[in-house]
Amino acid sequence: MATETKQRVVLIPVDASDLCEKAFHWYVENMHHKGDKLIIFHCHEFHPPTFPHALESVEWKKLVDEHEEKLKALETKYKAKCETEQISARILVHGGSIGPEICKCAETECVTSIVIASRGHGTIRRTVLGSTSDFVLHHAHVPVVIVPKTKGKH
Repeated sequence: MATETKQRVVLIPVDASDLCEKAFHWYVENMHHKGDKLIIFHCHEFHPPTFPHALESVEWKKLVDEHEEKLKALETKYKAKCETEQISARILVHGGSIGPEICKCAETECVTSIVIASRGHGTIRRTVLGSTSDFVLHHAHVPVVIVPKTKGKH
């Protein structure tokens, strides 16, 4: 009886940090197989002003434009990296609370694993603030690879 291999769908949450770039390269060098479906996922928290009249201000519009430029730059950066590595990938951008959005995306996109960077915060800071990688590790229903922050180059 032949066994059918399930296509791997890998989710890599990213932001503009070097640590997320390191996690992407770790995936490419250590985990990527031809035929994998890769999802590059970015979640942003962008809070509108408290007062409705501030939405019409020049400063607010400038902030929104700058935010959109950063999102486009991030998308362009990872599209180029995937093309260089000859990896087919989808890039998804969502808004909301980062940890829960990663887990929700993993579920709706039927991913088989998540590769996520660790910020390398100390024990006290992680305990007080929590960390995205800890949240994903404990709430995702698929295997999670946490790429640690290390000294020196990756």
